[in-house]
Amino acid sequence: MEQRLAIYELQDALAQILSDRGLPGIVYPDGIFGPETAEAVRTFQKMEGLPQTGEVDQMLWELIQERLTELIEKGKIQPLPVFPNDSFSLQPGASGLIAGLVQGILIQLAAAYGNIPKPQLSYTFDPTTVEAVRVIQQKSGLQPTGVVDRQTWNMMVMLYRQLE
Repeated sequence: MEQRLAIYELQDALAQILSDRGLPGIVYPDGIFGPETAEAVRTFQKMEGLPQTGEVDQMLWELIQERLTELIEKGKIQPLPVFPNDSFSLQPGASGLIAGLVQGILIQLAAAYGNIPKPQLSYTFDPTTVEAVRVIQQKSGLQPTGVVDRQTWNMMVMLYRQLE
């Protein structure tokens, strides 16, 4: 799981950087280092004047992080405005990247608002995470189910954007 998260982080960083440079859609963050990811790495290497190996070593990783930090500092990266699809819902007990993303947003909201339970980043939709979602739903006038559906996701993203 840890390696998959690292690959996902790499893919997300490359997607942001390459999109900013006019090349959107080259890589989609899925946690799998496949041909698209290797091609995105080669594209980044070419843009940086580096040998185009398609491999990521520590120096390249640090350069990617440096370029990503530059985008963040310029305010060019916005919170994730999308939801997997209309019929998707994150149920209590689920685990994975989306559960971790929801927890990351909730951690920031809990720090800012103080009346939202603060979950731990466990990538599991655990009872504390469910309770935090319920509180947001209740305070937003939504049905407090604890399930993250599109409406709840949109509310969380809207609240998160207000933190900027």
